[in-house]
Amino acid sequence: MCTRCEELEEELRTLKAEVYGLQWDPPKALGISQGQELGILRVLIARNRPAPIWLLQDVAARDATQAIWGDVPNSQIKVIISKMRRKLRPWGLGIEVVWGVGYVLPPETRARLLNWQAERAAA
Repeated sequence: MCTRCEELEEELRTLKAEVYGLQWDPPKALGISQGQELGILRVLIARNRPAPIWLLQDVAARDATQAIWGDVPNSQIKVIISKMRRKLRPWGLGIEVVWGVGYVLPPETRARLLNWQAERAAA
């Protein structure tokens, strides 16, 4: 591959990491799986607005190492979100649906996830 192509590929990986929030890891206590659940939660944590299904499909098809699993149907996204909601509920966290748009983390859920370590240390 040409040098410029390699530079562009690296820049694209960096931008995706920033946009998709690939640098953030959820607390282990939540039990979020390393595959599709992690990808979806990283997208939701990185956005302050609803994430459309097509974006979740794109990210659900990759984990943090960019391994490709292929397209994920909308129905499977709903199943993954349902499983994640069950894992988050005992902690008082949730994922909301914005009808016709996609999914979003409520502001208080997002804040608690981002400040998990500080919150646990204070408890």
